Amino acid sequence: MTPRDRCTLVALVAVAVAACAGDGGDVGAGDGSASPSTTGTSPSTVEAGANDDGGGDEGDGAVVAGATGLEPPDVYFPQLGNAGYDVARYELDLRVDASANRLDGTATITATNTAAAALGSFHLDLDGLEVEAVTVDGTEAATERADGELQVTPATAVDEDAEFVVEVAYGGVPEPIDSAALGLVGWRQTDDGDATFVASEPEGASTWFPVNDHPLDKAAFTFRITVDEGLGVAANGVLDERLPNADGTTTWVWEMADPMASYLATVVVDDLVIDERPGPDGVILRDVYPRDLAERARPTFARHGEMLELLTDRFGPYPFAAYGAVVIDTSLGFALETQTLSIFDRGLGLAGPGGFGEEIVVHELAHQWYGNSVSVASWQDMWLNEGFATYAQWLWTEHTGRATADERAAESADRLRATGAGDLPPGDPGPDRLFAPSVYERGALTLHAVRRAIGDEDFFTVLRRWAAEHRDANATTEELIALTVEVSGSIEVEAVFEEFLYSDTLPDGP
Repeated sequence: MTPRDRCTLVALVAVAVAACAGDGGDVGAGDGSASPSTTGTSPSTVEAGANDDGGGDEGDGAVVAGATGLEPPDVYFPQLGNAGYDVARYELDLRVDASANRLDGTATITATNTAAAALGSFHLDLDGLEVEAVTVDGTEAATERADGELQVTPATAVDEDAEFVVEVAYGGVPEPIDSAALGLVGWRQTDDGDATFVASEPEGASTWFPVNDHPLDKAAFTFRITVDEGLGVAANGVLDERLPNADGTTTWVWEMADPMASYLATVVVDDLVIDERPGPDGVILRDVYPRDLAERARPTFARHGEMLELLTDRFGPYPFAAYGAVVIDTSLGFALETQTLSIFDRGLGLAGPGGFGEEIVVHELAHQWYGNSVSVASWQDMWLNEGFATYAQWLWTEHTGRATADERAAESADRLRATGAGDLPPGDPGPDRLFAPSVYERGALTLHAVRRAIGDEDFFTVLRRWAAEHRDANATTEELIALTVEVSGSIEVEAVFEEFLYSDTLPDGP
């Protein structure tokens, strides 16, 4: 993500982060049947005793109830995610009435019991919306609703290690969540009310489908979205089918085969133009525009191919089959790295080539490696997303000859000191400062200080191995530090990370 927040575009002066000191802001994210791979903490269960929560009789075997929240819970968002299962795939079959801002349909969730016993009940995150029916493996299940949670109790407890399929029929008018981290997130309408879109980071996915809403439980997605005549649908992944229906509607089928964190899932419904072209190394480049903005928006994204070549050289192979941007015809104040299809609002989408707008474009592309393919295991480590993507901006200006990374680092340090924003430790900013300027810029300064400490060869080896070794998975700051020590052979680099990420004042240098 790249914040624009409540500052004007001019005030950003070609940086990825608004200089509104202390004000968090909106940002700018294989085999689909496989369970997503993670490192770090994974979902677990709470012991509930035999037959707890109506979980059914498993004879002498223990039956447990999946906990609300991860175990241990996320440090910043303890209510997000649920324990006891791991999702492999979401299939969202939805009828969307864009003008009424209503959706109706079915979510089919394929998951595996990860409890050390039979699973008698489990939770899905779901805010608002009406649940009409729930089945587990084709049999009706009991449900309860409370505090953004849908508790599901199958007729028979799910066996240990067993795969199971949950179907939730639901509908209604989604309401976005007012997140303490950055304001309204989730399913939203454009200003004119004619189109809908989704921007969920960090906690908005539950506004439009039942979900295990934490980056630790990544999954493949299928989107089958039916809309009225004259409207199009853009979503993550690759467009698989566009099916006309007898009633004049059209069903658009998008497939996101690679594991994806739930907050990165998006659906955009509008009168759309989809530009598709071949990109480097076989990557499909496709950008999506509202029809009446297409001509003016295209120049903003004209250098996607060149950016992809640069970042592939620095970070390693692009991790997905496709990439592009979608422009939303509304004023949002941010861009967002939704997986394979980054969201840009009208102002950023029409910014044109060069300068700040171009940097935002490369920022969101960089997130496909760092944030989307390699996802955080805890929201506290947000700097791993935003610091890396901001540093990609500096690599781009270095590549284009506008400014070296050394010059960008010096400018950033001066700005953070002048505003006082740099005194927030990016390694532990707090949940309400998750998108503060320090997370972006001091995060990037951390990487530049490490680059200066270990040299370019080792530094870019670290970046490429980080992307390769944690592809489609999750990782932590501690793992990055350990990898850097291993590659460089220098234990002293630990102190560089410690000082730049956790000290109460911005260090000198790099």
